[in-house]
Amino acid sequence: MKRVQFGVVLYGDSPQTKFQMNEFHSKAGIRTAISQIQKTTSGSASAAKALKHAAGLLSSEKGGRKSQEVPQFLIVITDTKAADAVDLPAITKGIREDNIKIYGIGVGRVEQRELEKITGSTEGNFYAQDFGQLQDLSRIISQLLCNGSKLACELSKADIVFLLDSSESIKKHQFQLEKDFLKDFTDMFEISQDKFQFGVAQYSTNQKAEFYLNQYHDRMMLNRSIQNIVQLQEGTKTGKALKYIDHFFQPEKGSRKKEGVPQFLLVITDGESQDDVSLPAEALRRNNIIIFALGIDKVEKKHMVEITGDPQKTYIIKEFTDLSKFKKRLVRTICVTEEQKDNQDPRATILGGSKIF
Repeated sequence: MKRVQFGVVLYGDSPQTKFQMNEFHSKAGIRTAISQIQKTTSGSASAAKALKHAAGLLSSEKGGRKSQEVPQFLIVITDTKAADAVDLPAITKGIREDNIKIYGIGVGRVEQRELEKITGSTEGNFYAQDFGQLQDLSRIISQLLCNGSKLACELSKADIVFLLDSSESIKKHQFQLEKDFLKDFTDMFEISQDKFQFGVAQYSTNQKAEFYLNQYHDRMMLNRSIQNIVQLQEGTKTGKALKYIDHFFQPEKGSRKKEGVPQFLLVITDGESQDDVSLPAEALRRNNIIIFALGIDKVEKKHMVEITGDPQKTYIIKEFTDLSKFKKRLVRTICVTEEQKDNQDPRATILGGSKIF
């Protein structure tokens, strides 16, 4: 804790400082102070007012070390829209111009555009299905901040397979957005036989293997193959596709499961399956394949959880254009292992939303 300082603010109608940057200089002291925080705020969530107040805690008078070129971070946690949203653009602009990076965590039904109003950016925003997921997000955000906002993957290698819904309900330009997402996602990893390998299959009523894990270890060839995928445009048999995809994780197709390399399956769909998904998905999970599911538009979360077996590996976005904003979040989730320790914390001011505590 010699190089790290924290401050905490709660906000409702008005912000309240719980402790300043220079108030505690040990992890034990900060933990005790946090455990003693009680919710004393009320009224609507005036985020703009709170941001302005919190940024003031980073001043030298309050213990800030901006003049010493110490990185400045401000993390906002909220489960509701800002009551003073009209004031947010000017406030966030001023904070960013002061070289303070704002991160936002939306809990529950907070919409993406609402969080972007608070942070003033499409980057650095995180979403938790519920408050219980905040602990998992803390590891992801801690890693991000400790690496100077540059993503560093804890995994040195992994086998990652995409299963793409290409049913007739997906328009041509939407399917292209799926392919763009794949290219952007794979570009964030080092592709080689010894590092990260990727495979892709698409499905509708039937399935089609586009390429296996051991097929491309060259980024240009992989991206070209993704771009050349031709949409099937039939029904939505996700269960059948999950049963089919099992053979992608066999050694002859490039899987390194027997060597202890993590195995991931990423399912992207925009509709309810016309067949059962629970049994084939459970069989994959029993085979130590970690499944993430991304539902688009009106897909019900409970249907996606049947695929992943875990709400925290299930994501719902409103439209295909949101895929481009989602890739970094998914990469961070994959890259942060369960063994990550909280032994490196960045300097931050943390805001609790009006309903957090």
